[in-house]
Amino acid sequence: MLSLGGSGRFVNFGVEKIELARVQFTRELLSCIPAATARLHRVLPIFETPDSLCVAMAEVNDLQVIDSLRRALHRDLELRVADRQQLDEFVQRFYGADVE
Repeated sequence: MLSLGGSGRFVNFGVEKIELARVQFTRELLSCIPAATARLHRVLPIFETPDSLCVAMAEVNDLQVIDSLRRALHRDLELRVADRQQLDEFVQRFYGADVE
């Protein structure tokens, strides 16, 4: 289980928590992750650098998802942890509902 330290960082993994309402999501930023990938893995792009993409996810300890994202996006990733419910709401808002 992740535990939150006084600095706002998750102690076990050293991953910062992100408040998605404070992120400016642009069309260009959102295009860094295809809609199907964002919905499947429940992730959002937070910012990008020339070398990496920072993504928000609820389960930062899911190495399978992280490896899958790195392969799919062909980029190194920086991670931020987000509230699961808020993340789901934002993924649906920006990428639409999952259509089966």
